[in-house]
Amino acid sequence: MERKLYEAAMAGSVNTLLELRQQDPLILERPTVNCLSETPLHVAALLGHEDFAKEILPQKPRIAEELDSRKSSALHIASQKGYVGIVKALLQVIPDKCSDTDVDGRNPLHLAAMRGHIDVLEELVRAKPDAASTRLIWGETILHLFLLENMGDFELLNAKDDYGMTILHLAVADKQIEAIKFLTTSTAIEVNTVTANGFTAWDILAQSKRDIKDWDTGELLRRAGAISAKDLQLPVNELAVTQTNSVTSDENNQKHEGKKDLKGTPWNLDDWLEKKRNAAMVVASVISTMGFQAAVDPPQSPELAASSFVVWNTIGFLASLSLILLLIIDLPINMILFAWILAWIM
Repeated sequence: MERKLYEAAMAGSVNTLLELRQQDPLILERPTVNCLSETPLHVAALLGHEDFAKEILPQKPRIAEELDSRKSSALHIASQKGYVGIVKALLQVIPDKCSDTDVDGRNPLHLAAMRGHIDVLEELVRAKPDAASTRLIWGETILHLFLLENMGDFELLNAKDDYGMTILHLAVADKQIEAIKFLTTSTAIEVNTVTANGFTAWDILAQSKRDIKDWDTGELLRRAGAISAKDLQLPVNELAVTQTNSVTSDENNQKHEGKKDLKGTPWNLDDWLEKKRNAAMVVASVISTMGFQAAVDPPQSPELAASSFVVWNTIGFLASLSLILLLIIDLPINMILFAWILAWIM
């Protein structure tokens, strides 16, 4: 009799199940005595026999809680296989079992995410939203598992919602650093996709509320080549210059990585250039102020030739003004040589 029950489950035969129930009303209540740990519901969930599963659940609801040798319930199996109809039927009986894990520590949401079954994920999250936050032993979330399984699907990774936003836009808007890092380093996602409002991921970060996650988020996007939407509209030659300058800066930083200054502080090229730029601005401002004051009220000294003083004072004044203008227009100061030239002029 028990063998016939399993054969009915494998065939998905509801009629056979009903006949067996008529012959032995307690057939589903009897403990399994064979060597298999799977219940008939496990078999139906594995093979996708939705009608059989829906017929057996009302007769014995507790069967949905039984586990096989891998601590998997029928919900685990149906979620992994993507049988959304069986998943819905099981959730009506055991909605709280979405968080139960198998021998590998995976709950039904993890299994559905690994196979890319979005419709199943929707049902599971709707039944128990907290289960979506459960992490695996290495910290993977359902997003990690889903993307790892589908990272080669370029269209899926860059799919947009009604507002033209991809998952990267959403991650940046919410400043989910782990998700941004994973998307920009481990997938083929397009970092400069533009939303319906004309914003890239970089623009969304720039317009967001300031907090301590901004620097890390911006650094991840910069390393991935993210730029503003207005920079995407630059002529090809200007955009190439911008990208070249960025690459040059990154290469210089890598070249000097590990160096330290006299105080033992790690040396960074960008910080060093910024300090030189600020110092040059201060010195140029002082010289231009002194030159202007000297021109308005020249010193009265018989030993000082008037013509010579005017010439040298004018040269110093114009040179300092020129340097200030160069610094104000924010030339791409990303080379050590250029910084030394500015210092020599001063």
